[in-house]
Amino acid sequence: IQLADMIATSVARIDPAASLRGICIETDLQPARVRAVDDYLRMLLDNLLSNAINYSFDGGVVHVACHPIDAEVAMLVVRDHGIGIPADKIAQVFQDYYRTKEAAQHNRASTGLGLAIVRHVARALQAPVTVESSPDWGTRFTVRLGLA
Repeated sequence: IQLADMIATSVARIDPAASLRGICIETDLQPARVRAVDDYLRMLLDNLLSNAINYSFDGGVVHVACHPIDAEVAMLVVRDHGIGIPADKIAQVFQDYYRTKEAAQHNRASTGLGLAIVRHVARALQAPVTVESSPDWGTRFTVRLGLA
């Protein structure tokens, strides 16, 4: 699957919701053909992008990038500048139904399943996911996908 194309499609799908809150989605997409199941990759992307939008501040910016990092791996990065995750709670965010107190206050409609889905899909794709975050700095998710 061409990762850059799949990301562009996901961004186009979520952009109307972002625009309603004045959130700009900036992309830096370099071609990278990855080994993945179409539906799985779409679920992973849609959940990461939805979270980035949902936990951003109105008028904010979400950055999405992808590029090959070597002959075998491509990197996907989704970065927001939103509420962030306290350091002591980062390890729990991939658990089913888990929501931090701050996340529940910021986005009452969340089910706490988005990142659990990301975890399951990433495992199925053998694509490690890392997260960096802190309150008011925002959150950066990095996914490493095998190149086709």
